Amino acid sequence: MGEMLINEGRITEAVEKFQVVCNLYNLRGETAQAIRLLGRVTKLAPMDLSIRSSLIDLLKSIGRVDDAIQQYMDLANVYYLLAEMDITRQTYLSALALTQKSASVREWSLKILNKLADIELQSLDWKQAIKYFEQIRSLDAFDPNPRAMLVDLYFRIGVPTAALNELDAYLRLLSTSEQPAKAASFLEGLLVERPENVEIQKRLVNYYLEKNQLPYAIEKLDALAEKTLGAEDIPGTLATLEHIISLQPPNAGDYQKLFMDLKSKSES
Repeated sequence: MGEMLINEGRITEAVEKFQVVCNLYNLRGETAQAIRLLGRVTKLAPMDLSIRSSLIDLLKSIGRVDDAIQQYMDLANVYYLLAEMDITRQTYLSALALTQKSASVREWSLKILNKLADIELQSLDWKQAIKYFEQIRSLDAFDPNPRAMLVDLYFRIGVPTAALNELDAYLRLLSTSEQPAKAASFLEGLLVERPENVEIQKRLVNYYLEKNQLPYAIEKLDALAEKTLGAEDIPGTLATLEHIISLQPPNAGDYQKLFMDLKSKSES
């Protein structure tokens, strides 16, 4: 009967019919059959929360926690596509709570926390996004993405000390691991977004100085100065030029002249 109703396009009636059958399966203790049928019903009525909840409850009752979490994820995605952010957030939080009963708690938690962090970024709730990225960082200390987001967000909310502490902690971690080369690409990535930031520049320069690559450090700073100048960020350009001059490159006089010219123009 349910199949006939589907073929006739009477989806609501088909869902009701399938629900009755599912209840019968459940009463008989045929949970696997009920789950199979409810899985089909959720595809017919993806926004029916009661059906999805029934399916999740049945999955949990027989220990299929990972399948239950996936159902939460699928439902959250539907709400996300409908721009129902509050419901999406709550659905992901329900999934996150359930991960504690999964053997794959770390993998699920990382996936869900990234979804939650993305929602907060879209909502411009920087502080809540920071909380999620801190949890992600705790679960995967070597992943550069949450580290970069934390540095950026701390700067956004006006806490540069926290941003630099986060940055330095990651650089220390890389230096004591077998991945020190990642420090340069990480710092260069940060400078793409904040080319004028002298503190980040200093850390990049220090990295190359430790590698005895001063010319390369100056080359990177030169490129940053050019970028800030092109963006008409004169204070940022001056700060970068001053940094280059302090390193005493062979053509320091040229940088000094450019510095004085720009400074004179900015004051006029």
